[in-house]
Amino acid sequence: MLDVIIIGAGPAGSVTATLLRRLGFEVEIWERTPFPRHRIGESLPPRAVALLRHLGLKIDDFAVMEGHTSIWGTAEPHRAVFQEGYGLQVERERFDQMLLEQSGCGIHFGKVASGLIKEKDRVVGVRSTEGETRARYIVMATGPGKATRHLRQSAIFGYWRNSKHPEGSQANDTIIEAFPDGWVWSLRLASDQRNVTVVFDSPGTSYLEAIRQTSFVRQMLEGAELISRPVGCDASWQCVDSFAEAGVLHVGDSGSVIDPLSSQGVYKAMCAAMSAAVVINTCIKKPELENSALDFYNEEERRTYDGYSAGSVATFRNEQRWPDRPFWKTRHDLKAWDIQPRVFSTELAHAIETGKDSSIVLGNAPGTGVAKRPTMSGTFIELAEYVVSAVFQYGYRGAHASTILRIHRSLAQPKPLHALLAELRSRDVSGLLKVIAYMYREGLISAGAPNGV
Repeated sequence: MLDVIIIGAGPAGSVTATLLRRLGFEVEIWERTPFPRHRIGESLPPRAVALLRHLGLKIDDFAVMEGHTSIWGTAEPHRAVFQEGYGLQVERERFDQMLLEQSGCGIHFGKVASGLIKEKDRVVGVRSTEGETRARYIVMATGPGKATRHLRQSAIFGYWRNSKHPEGSQANDTIIEAFPDGWVWSLRLASDQRNVTVVFDSPGTSYLEAIRQTSFVRQMLEGAELISRPVGCDASWQCVDSFAEAGVLHVGDSGSVIDPLSSQGVYKAMCAAMSAAVVINTCIKKPELENSALDFYNEEERRTYDGYSAGSVATFRNEQRWPDRPFWKTRHDLKAWDIQPRVFSTELAHAIETGKDSSIVLGNAPGTGVAKRPTMSGTFIELAEYVVSAVFQYGYRGAHASTILRIHRSLAQPKPLHALLAELRSRDVSGLLKVIAYMYREGLISAGAPNGV
């Protein structure tokens, strides 16, 4: 019996396969479509470049992207340069082939999965036209499938040659430009071809008419030649109800699809692949932690989708030139990812962060506590203690998680700020005060006058 079968050889499937093979597993990849094959989604942010280098991939012959240019909220172009390195504009045919070859796994082109085999609430294999194949885990990396759509939209993309380069951006920038009924995304590849994609809602939208509604992109394409027939595709936001259950994980677009506005789709897929490899490694080698590992993957992927969605909504709301047009009104009215602001005293928060009043009495807020939660530790999912609250059971993580835990334990009994600082004995008092103020703003601690909390 195989260890893992991966259905789909895009970035999500190939990176998952690479990492699992390095962990010693026998992995097989099934891919419906022969390679090389074309896909859109050619922009890779700097974080993706760092990840690719970590995987040991040679990526020097793709077009370097130093930033992006947006015509958004105003008719004037605005250029933002990456501060953390550079991104890439990649031809997906070459890029996906490179990732697949890196995996070193057996690949079966044209082998199509027709269903999953379940026994006693566990997936144990895959059905295909060739019969049944059993494996300890299945990775679904098939791209978008049956999932809940939270925002329905479409896209049309085409490729151009001999485009101009208007003032206000660099040649390899990713370009986004809003227009009354949608927005346009564009990039230049190393081959000197330019992808121009139109995202819209209204059925019957004309690709060329949409481009004519732009200013920057229209100027860029004056005299250029459209060298491919425009192709339409679904660009809806969507998310599965469950990313993982015993025996199977959904990785990349098979689990969730975010708005192309973020230019993070491939990066998101590769990050999910890294998590999936660690989760499967844990489930197989430490079966007593399987439920915790699956909970971790479900929570992380759900939070990733929600985070990208909230970011896209915020960006859409920054475009206010056509608030009554259906495309923009629909996006401005998305409420699912709105977070109600917490109520706290800005004066108290400032006094804590600056240490201005060390007599302020602090205590743990009602509903807070310490609980064990699954977390990634090297190549395994382990259980670790985090501070949780009634409204955030996931646990407060990140760079300051251990400091938050120490503060919470020190405040088992309320005490003045000066006593808390003395007890914690931090060399970085300024940094510690920032964390304490953060906990107050997040509602993890309460603050009051010296005579009580």
